[in-house]
Amino acid sequence: MDYRYELLYPKEKVEAKTPIVITMHGMGSNFYDLRPLLGIFETPVIQLHIQGNIPFGNGFAFFEPDFSQQTEEQVIGPVISAVYRQINAILIKEKIAKQPKFILGFSQGAILTVSLSLLYPGWLRGGIVLSGRLPVFVERMFIDKNDVKYPEIFVSQGEKDPLFAPQTGQHLTNYLQKHGYNVFYRVYPIGHGVHRKTVSDLKNWLRRKV
Repeated sequence: MDYRYELLYPKEKVEAKTPIVITMHGMGSNFYDLRPLLGIFETPVIQLHIQGNIPFGNGFAFFEPDFSQQTEEQVIGPVISAVYRQINAILIKEKIAKQPKFILGFSQGAILTVSLSLLYPGWLRGGIVLSGRLPVFVERMFIDKNDVKYPEIFVSQGEKDPLFAPQTGQHLTNYLQKHGYNVFYRVYPIGHGVHRKTVSDLKNWLRRKV
């Protein structure tokens, strides 16, 4: 699987500590969608925006959430692996693979973000999970890695979200904390989206990470 992407460098000189922020959008959107959020970092960052390869509505999706003919693992599993491989290939090609990495995902992108954070924990500095969930097969296959420093995770959920109820975010948070992850979890008065308070909370959270 090949995904369209855009790699944007800051105007400032890239240093060893310059973070890479990888974004993955939700269904029906594209790789422009999450760019406005990157001001939360308040520091120069390398931006890597990944776009799903399945046309959906006016945009794209990373996978079709139809598990009637295939299992969740058969549908989502290959996407997680393909995204991981392509991101690594891009970073190695650009000679920036050693920069600190953050992944920010919304909805489908959030599902991929938390999956990558669990399956490849030593790879990331932090994961930002906006209105997503933990795939059951990832939960079952995750193995604690005592020799790896886990990424810190920010989880936001809308209290009126028709796709992922607050209990979904609470379950994800409980699971991550049980396995040694440091998690910031908040529920916001919104549906399936990003509340303005989410943005301010993210800024405060990131000031201690970057």
